[in-house]
Amino acid sequence: MGQKKSSKVNTYLNVYRNAERGILFSMNYDLTGMAFKLHAGGTLSEDIIDLVHKKGKRVILWNTMSNEEMKMYLSMRADFVEYGL
Repeated sequence: MGQKKSSKVNTYLNVYRNAERGILFSMNYDLTGMAFKLHAGGTLSEDIIDLVHKKGKRVILWNTMSNEEMKMYLSMRADFVEYGL
C-alpha cells in the first residue's frame, strides 16, 4: 500500500521586501511558508532562512538572475529557488 497523502494544500505568502513581516504573517495564518521575491528592495539572509525553518515553515525564493545566485541561496538552505525572467 502507498503512503497516505496529506490533505493540506501548501500555501505561501508572496513577500516583496519585509521578510520578518512575512514570517509573522505565515505563522499567524498557518501557511506553509513564504515565497520571497529577490531584487525587489528587501534582503534575505541565511539567518532569516534559518529562523523560518525553526518556526516550521518553508522558504521559496524567486526571481534569481544567475546560476551563481541560485547556488548561493541553495547553500543557504532555501527550500526552493526559481529563476526570474
